[in-house]
Amino acid sequence: MTTEHPGTAFECVDPSVGDEIWRLDLPAIDAASRHVLEAHVSVCHACRLHRDLDTRTGRLVRDGELEPVAAPPAATGTSGVARAAGVAAALAIAASMVGVLFLPPRPSEGVMTVRGEGEARFTRPVEGEVVTAGACRLSWTEVPGASSYEVRVTDREGAFAWTGTTDRNRIDVPADAGLAGDADYKAVLSARPLDLLPPGRTSVAFRTGTSAAVAAHRLRRAQPWLHGLGLAGLCLGVFALVRRRD
Repeated sequence: MTTEHPGTAFECVDPSVGDEIWRLDLPAIDAASRHVLEAHVSVCHACRLHRDLDTRTGRLVRDGELEPVAAPPAATGTSGVARAAGVAAALAIAASMVGVLFLPPRPSEGVMTVRGEGEARFTRPVEGEVVTAGACRLSWTEVPGASSYEVRVTDREGAFAWTGTTDRNRIDVPADAGLAGDADYKAVLSARPLDLLPPGRTSVAFRTGTSAAVAAHRLRRAQPWLHGLGLAGLCLGVFALVRRRD
């Protein structure tokens, strides 16, 4: 099974299998099919994101943190089509909102995200992403054979801002690191032993900002399918309102 296409950030590696991922939620699925689908999810970043989105949406709804948009009471004679469209619209808009909040935004224009298994890269933040000033989390793909990692953060002029070491493929930049708001930074990854990564090869540029700036960036740079999902929800909502008035 192949990895993601090198020219796109989130593309299913095998759509013929990816279209059947929903069957993993069926209690009666046979063991052989489950094994094939789980193996696909383990290597396909796109399908993992879709399943993570479904899981997060369901959890937020169950915990009461996200309430589906309720359709207004149906008038006498309202068709079942209008009711179904209203429910579908609410779910589509809610899923779009959750995706915008939790899924990685698209990298900055002109940046090619390498998807090969052998190339170390930052996974969050993505190139050009706006993160909340203060504490933030950096994550990257694992480097085979690495015993530990070091992350060095510098400002736009290259001046030292913060450095940290970890034996995991993620690290939290603490609030007392002094990352200023509305500023540009660059994170550079190195691994131990030192010959595993070329010096300065694995890096990512990001910007700090207010919560409003973070939300605006994620909305503006959200994956196109999330914009499409939200637009579809709005269209379904308009359709449901028109049908109710008929």
